[in-house]
Amino acid sequence: MIKLLGENPLLLFFVVTALGYTLGRLKIVGVRLGSAAILFVGLVFGALGTDVTVPGFIVELGLVIFVYAIGLSNGANFFLALRREGPLQISFILFFLTLPFLLLVSIAYVFGLNAATAAGLLSGVGTNTAAFAAVLDSISTTAAPGSLDTMIAAMALAFAIAYPIGVLGRIGVIAAFQQIWQIDYAAEAQALRNIYPAPQNIIDQAIEITRPEVTGIPVRELQRREGWDIIFGRLGRNGQTSLINGDTRLQLGDTIAIAGETEQIDQVIATAGRVATNNLLRDYSIYSKRRLFVSNPEVVGQSIAALDLKERFGAIVTRLRRGDTDILPARNTILEQGDRIRILARWDDIPKLVELFGDSYEAVSQVNLLSLGYGITLGLLVGMVSLTLPGDIGFQIGYAGGTLIVALILGSLRRTGSIVWTLPYSANQTLQQMGLIMLLAGIGIRSGNALEHVMLGNTLIVLILVSLLLVTITAAAALIVGYKVLGLPFSIVAGMIALQPAVFTFVSERAKTHLPNIGFTMGIPLGLIINVVYAQVLYLLLSR
Repeated sequence: MIKLLGENPLLLFFVVTALGYTLGRLKIVGVRLGSAAILFVGLVFGALGTDVTVPGFIVELGLVIFVYAIGLSNGANFFLALRREGPLQISFILFFLTLPFLLLVSIAYVFGLNAATAAGLLSGVGTNTAAFAAVLDSISTTAAPGSLDTMIAAMALAFAIAYPIGVLGRIGVIAAFQQIWQIDYAAEAQALRNIYPAPQNIIDQAIEITRPEVTGIPVRELQRREGWDIIFGRLGRNGQTSLINGDTRLQLGDTIAIAGETEQIDQVIATAGRVATNNLLRDYSIYSKRRLFVSNPEVVGQSIAALDLKERFGAIVTRLRRGDTDILPARNTILEQGDRIRILARWDDIPKLVELFGDSYEAVSQVNLLSLGYGITLGLLVGMVSLTLPGDIGFQIGYAGGTLIVALILGSLRRTGSIVWTLPYSANQTLQQMGLIMLLAGIGIRSGNALEHVMLGNTLIVLILVSLLLVTITAAAALIVGYKVLGLPFSIVAGMIALQPAVFTFVSERAKTHLPNIGFTMGIPLGLIINVVYAQVLYLLLSR
């Protein structure tokens, strides 16, 4: 069996993936590991022997694809978060990234760790392969020829031990504090829905106007005065049906059709009248409702207001569904490729709207290889740029860091000219999953290869203890300071300290909201860059 797997790395890769997903679906102490289980299954198979391995290209490709896809999907929210709470969150990220560096300087002297081992531990605990690669480059250029292989082996050993502990430790600490503080992820997402749009339970309702205090006022002023977060649709008056616009003035006896969340609908009913008894919502004699896919690149990246649908077609967008999330559309809502919108318009205008939005399921299921190729190419080139810090410390951001930074920028821009950088939701999710599989399986197997040689001895015990100490202290301190002291949402703090796709996947699957994405896309680019610097500084500091 070992020989078969060693001779067929492709078979090995899919065996690890299949068994990992099987294990990830099981509850262990009430926790499902999800995709993260692939990493641990990979460690077991990698420990069978150095011949049981996969090419390093698998890890690099998976990492680049994963971070590019997640960067594109969260670029807009990342820069929005920076503008709103940037200084506070950046200071917090610097805090929990600096803490393990300071601890390791002290621990290195207490345990007598050499520079290469300490740098390997910092890279591994930070689950930062870019930092690992950067220190290897430093060792190659500064170490004496006779000690080069020994130092590289020491660093690789420390990294191989610390990396899985960095993953498991963060998962354990996050899960423990989640239970201690009884975190309600859904309630947290709901409380933050105005800042970070959350899934909404949107309903339609027909209301009869019976309150004179809401009549004779333009709807736009009425909506602003009452704070109604709803969409106005049709107006029934004297047997005639029309669309409501901002200048419409309601009259007693009018019937209006609106869409919104249940609590908002209840507020409108309490203020304006009562539930209508007629069938305005079922009246399709003049107006029709139609679900359309946003597949036309010309409208992607534009706001609903910019399309001027009411003036051009006498139509309104009453629903927007992005992935599995329903969003109540507003004038400033930006359309993404793959969005599903519900249009309310006259029957004669529906074909024109189909042409405008595209409505092609095939188009929204495809990856734009032009933008994907150029985007990743630019990211890789940025990652290859060498920078020099004070003290003559040189480093590279690395493929993952460069690709993520570029993806965040392109995701925020959405499009430049005729090139649409963002991907359809379904295509983006598929790329994320494929990249994650390659990354977790590859790292697990290759780390397991190194573990094969260090299953006994005091060195292993010291490395394990130091790694556990670093992960536990830093992760716990980060959660306490971020959530309790600074008052940041737990979902976002957990996403920030994840710093690794397996930990992020665990948090995301537990939260079942998109809030961890916000923290992850803020934490990982800074984490990649800062840890690259700290790992090299630590090596140079302890080498003297």
